[in-house]
Amino acid sequence: QWLDHWLKGADNGVEKAPKVILYVKGADRWRYEADWPIADAKPVTLQLAPGRSGTIASLNDGALTARAASGPSATLPYVPGAGPALPVLLSSSQGRSAADQRPFEAKVLTWTSAPLTVATEVTGYPHVSLWAASSAADGDVVFSLNDVAPDGTSTQVVQGYLNVPHQASLSRPKALTPGQAQKIELDLLPTASVFQPGHRLRLALAGAASVPAGMPQ
Repeated sequence: QWLDHWLKGADNGVEKAPKVILYVKGADRWRYEADWPIADAKPVTLQLAPGRSGTIASLNDGALTARAASGPSATLPYVPGAGPALPVLLSSSQGRSAADQRPFEAKVLTWTSAPLTVATEVTGYPHVSLWAASSAADGDVVFSLNDVAPDGTSTQVVQGYLNVPHQASLSRPKALTPGQAQKIELDLLPTASVFQPGHRLRLALAGAASVPAGMPQ
């Protein structure tokens, strides 16, 4: 409709329609919104806490909580292929990965929330902010926000990738100073997804992504 109106001159009223149409995963429905970001969205800040969630045998099994907590730092070895597959690298015919993420999560850092008491919609650009240091002049971070079902199955919801030297500029990378911590800020890809009661949110952090089966390495 949009192309018909602006490229072909069709008088189909599309310029008067709501600006945004979303497909909400989990609720399995389409929804119109007047603007983006959604006007009535309520930002929520969750902290990466050192307390163990007891839900996954990852490198740290941290907790995702609204309460700030201090503790020892977590260490992530760089292991090529240890992280999740990034759907942004997949062709449209392959689609989003439906694989249980636990085998990948066991090799990386994770932070998991307590079970949700009510259905909770996450819509927009989830933002990650953390301090990290690398032992080398380069480094990647691969984040995956996952939906953990009561039986433990972990499903990808949305991902984000950053080569840290390119954080400030894609055309002028700045090498990292080994051992020096710096703040990393990253917007994950946009999403609209409902986490059902009893489910948990899990943020996984890897230093590399895996290559899906059938893709050239």
